[in-house]
Amino acid sequence: MWLLTVGHTAAAVAEVTGYSRYWIGQLVRRYNTQGPAGMRNRQHTTSWRAQPMLSPAQQEELRRALAGSTPEGERRWTARAVAAWMSAKLGRSVRVQRGWDYLQRLKHSQQLPRPQHARADPDAQAAFKKTSARC
Repeated sequence: MWLLTVGHTAAAVAEVTGYSRYWIGQLVRRYNTQGPAGMRNRQHTTSWRAQPMLSPAQQEELRRALAGSTPEGERRWTARAVAAWMSAKLGRSVRVQRGWDYLQRLKHSQQLPRPQHARADPDAQAAFKKTSARC
């Protein structure tokens, strides 16, 4: 803007700054309509990120629900179960992917014991633990 005020043409300003003449004209137009406030960098002021589906209160409610069993009585929360829970709360359909996203967002992990073999012998396992060499 300073170069234009001291008498340089838009073509000369474009050559010096690396902007196109069209963009120099857009900046001049914005300055004339908005004044100095129109010259601030707008590149990082707008967010293209979508609003979260669940409000912070609903996310906290989901976090409490994840601590218990699913509404169907299953032990584990799956992405499908979370999506169904969200559908009931929001009153519209929610895709399974959003259920997975909220499981990840809330850092929920499936805390289940490791499965045991059907014919595992606890006494033999205890004896093995006592006699095995520690690494």
